Amino acid sequence: MNLKIKLLAFALLSGTITFAQGSYISRLWNTKSYDKIIAYSPKGMSVSGMDNMTIGRAFMSTVPKQPQKAIEHYDLAITKRFQSEDVYYFRAEAHYEMKNLQAALSDINKCLELRINYQKYMLFKGAVQYEMGDRDGAYETYFAMSELYDKQTPFYMLATISIEKGNYKKAREW
Repeated sequence: MNLKIKLLAFALLSGTITFAQGSYISRLWNTKSYDKIIAYSPKGMSVSGMDNMTIGRAFMSTVPKQPQKAIEHYDLAITKRFQSEDVYYFRAEAHYEMKNLQAALSDINKCLELRINYQKYMLFKGAVQYEMGDRDGAYETYFAMSELYDKQTPFYMLATISIEKGNYKKAREW
């Protein structure tokens, strides 16, 4: 057993095992070199799912944003069985940017399947529901957040939806 530990330590120190370093594309993300990351876009089929997600994020970080190209890379990451709620969240943001609200809601629901009741995802879900005109759904989402997170949600949205539904007394309470 002692020999196994020594071999593993040697492999890590010599660079034989490189999983901790990440890919070149992911290291470019840390330097905000979005143009260099996007240059890898044509190689989308041959890079990892994580790299596809990073390329998609680079497309969403440019001015102007390029959500359709980002979605293509998020889709590639998902087809490569890259299992991360982040890829669904980023794809939801791209769909939202394109006003594909139903697709954004579907992706954010997938995020919530993978990470139940996560506040960031619930906030986004409430915002999408609100923009879709689903005031009841948005109200339920914001209310659930207020119960889960010790009343730390934006009560403004609960009050706004209550006013829109004609429930002025409840709006005053919020």
